[in-house]
Amino acid sequence: WEIVLDHELADAVIVGQGTQHESERCERLKRLVADGISTVGAFPFSTSVLPYYELDMVRREMGGILLALGVWTQAPPLKQLADLIRDGHADVGQVRSLSWVRQLATSARETVLGSLAVDVEALLDLVGNITKVSAFGPVHDSDDLAGLSVQLQGPAKIPVHWSADRDSGETA
Repeated sequence: WEIVLDHELADAVIVGQGTQHESERCERLKRLVADGISTVGAFPFSTSVLPYYELDMVRREMGGILLALGVWTQAPPLKQLADLIRDGHADVGQVRSLSWVRQLATSARETVLGSLAVDVEALLDLVGNITKVSAFGPVHDSDDLAGLSVQLQGPAKIPVHWSADRDSGETA
């Protein structure tokens, strides 16, 4: 993979999710940014907060470019929902709160936090930059995050309730 560190080869590098472990992917992202290679990375980079902090430190110190790409946030229905939240609707009125329930096959820590990271990216498009976060649920070091509940709020002052629910596999 080091061939992409050659500045003559490309103007930018795209790093997808792939099959490598997230810690290896984050190390590669840090190396690319530290070497001044403009990088676009598939979001989320990690299920842990520390790699984001480290990536941001490297980006700031080296003046590198690192963009997070969440392709599904560009979907037209999400943009229509953002418009509805911002402008309201003649039949419904103004949106006063938002509830986001993620159906998951498992409540394993990695699965729940990975889903939360992806969903927060979409929520940024819906309610703006998150200014307040609170959460309650299992103890911090638990490997099972069943019952995790996260409350978020942005400048639009629309409270968002995010939770993960086990998918029973049944359809209504």
